[in-house]
Amino acid sequence: MRKFIPIALLLLATLVIATFYFNDRASEQTQTDSRPEQIKAVHYFSSSWPKSFWGDFEYSQVESDFAQIKADGFNTVILVIPWMGFEINFKDGSSEPSAMYDRLEWLLEKIETANLAYGLRISFPHSFDPEVGTNSALLCTDIFVDSALRDNWIQYVARIAKRVDQHRDSFRFAFFSWEDFFCPYVSIPNMNRDQRLDMARRSGYQAWLEENYPLQLVEMLYAESLGSMQLVPVPERDSAAFWFFLRFVDQFLVDKLVAPGRQVLPELAMEVRVDKDPIYNSENTFWAEHDLALSDEQMRGSYWGAYYGANNQGELLSAQEALDHFEFMLDEVSDHGKNINHIVEQFNFVDNTPGFIGHARIDEEELAAFLQGAAELLKQKSRGYGLWAYHDYADSAIYNGSFELGLRGWDTRGEAEVVSNDDGDLTLQIQADAVISQTFNPFARFAGLGPSEQITFCANFTKVAQATHVSLLLNGTPYGDLDVDESSQHCTVMDAQAIKQSEVVFSIMTDHEIQIDDIRLYSFVQVLNVYDENGQPGPLRDLIVRMNTEWLVD
Repeated sequence: MRKFIPIALLLLATLVIATFYFNDRASEQTQTDSRPEQIKAVHYFSSSWPKSFWGDFEYSQVESDFAQIKADGFNTVILVIPWMGFEINFKDGSSEPSAMYDRLEWLLEKIETANLAYGLRISFPHSFDPEVGTNSALLCTDIFVDSALRDNWIQYVARIAKRVDQHRDSFRFAFFSWEDFFCPYVSIPNMNRDQRLDMARRSGYQAWLEENYPLQLVEMLYAESLGSMQLVPVPERDSAAFWFFLRFVDQFLVDKLVAPGRQVLPELAMEVRVDKDPIYNSENTFWAEHDLALSDEQMRGSYWGAYYGANNQGELLSAQEALDHFEFMLDEVSDHGKNINHIVEQFNFVDNTPGFIGHARIDEEELAAFLQGAAELLKQKSRGYGLWAYHDYADSAIYNGSFELGLRGWDTRGEAEVVSNDDGDLTLQIQADAVISQTFNPFARFAGLGPSEQITFCANFTKVAQATHVSLLLNGTPYGDLDVDESSQHCTVMDAQAIKQSEVVFSIMTDHEIQIDDIRLYSFVQVLNVYDENGQPGPLRDLIVRMNTEWLVD
């Protein structure tokens, strides 16, 4: 049956039938003249990056990091807390807590000592920990069908809440992102029909459809005779019926994660999806909106980049064009100022994320005007903003490259041990001809490997007695080398093509005793230009300081 309900009629039906947990657009919440201080936040990754931060950060560096953050006019630190990694040994819906909770508690104490506030992004889906026993793809699909796994997630939130309760005076917000459970938009719609039918039944999608829509309407959007809701699969991505599944996923995340999560962490909210998804029929494309939780009283997360509302044909935007797009997004997320209780925690006004080379960019000469105008809009229609890449970061594939977790994740041959250095942190002391190695899937670890033509290796070396030759091996064969004749950071560049394999063994060997720390092996650097990947001020640092200390001050 090839029938398609007109999009206008579909939207009308939606307004009458669909109900959502939060999205009460009749909310009469209004803004008062008494406005809390603007949140000016950075996501904190120290000298590491989001996927390996918790094992990498060094205690001796944190105090100076926080002092710099505060000196730059920020008042809040956002910690990104992965589910995997904090929880390990996943099996049959259960898991065990890791030592990362202790590192979280230590950081919260340091945040308070620095007189900063903090927010949390929980459920980040990336970890290199070798003992997690699962992967993000499995966790994402299973959480839609496995109540035991959802209970495990609540237990993880409760363990975080226990640490928050000890540092509540400086706590401001907590959220997870729709992006942390991305499989409904990519992998689930690409399953075969039997798998999609099973997902529809076990996730509750079929029951939700039956509760909210007549079978005739469902069949029109699916463009086939189904006969029963029990025969409705999750739709394929290019089906007009994918609109139903988007609505279901929005409500599922609220009903099954946010609502029970608030029983243990009352401030829990979501980073709402401000992007719209294309819905296709035989003649045109309709852009589906997501639930923006407009009546939620808790602090929601939101995000913005120059791509939003643009043509994304590689164009350069003027300050005014970018501000128009930014204001449109803020109006949508705040319901035109009725609920400004959200923070644009990823304010990505500069973004070089791999895979999006055609996205619009703001003209560099217009950035100052844009940031000054954006500050006024943020004051009117949000509670503040955050930077994702306050320090540019390298996508290092190495786990535990600072050895703060001992030799966890490393294989060794010969004499190699972890010792304390002069700063009180841990470092590797390796003897002549000893070898340390890690085995990993490069495509799963690097963020920018696909288009990259080179791989960079950097580490901090402390000479023990004499100059040392360091050999880098890939699957046991020479890959790169460097000579260390003084104690400092040393780097070398290698061809990326050789490492583009499904699994590699990366090894380091030296010909004399030496200390090694802060190992990075990377294909790409995420750039915002506030500070570079080595912590040196970038070209936009002074503008950001001015934004914090002048333009965002009432």
